[in-house]
Amino acid sequence: QAERLTEERKAALTEQAAKMRAEHEAVMAKRASGEHTSRAKHQALLAEQAERLRGECEAAMAEQAERLRPEHEAALEALRAEHAAALTAKSAAMRNLWGQQVESLRAKDEELKAEVARLRQKHAEELIQARAATK
Repeated sequence: QAERLTEERKAALTEQAAKMRAEHEAVMAKRASGEHTSRAKHQALLAEQAERLRGECEAAMAEQAERLRPEHEAALEALRAEHAAALTAKSAAMRNLWGQQVESLRAKDEELKAEVARLRQKHAEELIQARAATK
């Protein structure tokens, strides 16, 4: 079995070598007949094509940017308006909260004033009772 695999590998390598030899001979024949493009000419063609594609790409990007600009500006304006509305709502909520806190503090202040008045009254009554008891 190992010999069979070795023979198969040899046959495959021989076949591959024959294909490569045929391809090489075809390239050499083209060169000899002048059909083969020189490396410098090929590179010049590639550079020219790259430059043309770069120009086309830049033009397409500029066109797309110009086409999208109104949409982009509208989206920015919508975001600004949304942000301003959110700030206004937050500001109103904070004013409402502060108003509630102020009212709560005023109510507490009134309670404390009433407690102070009650304690003063109680103290005054105790003083009167103490003076009456010492007479």
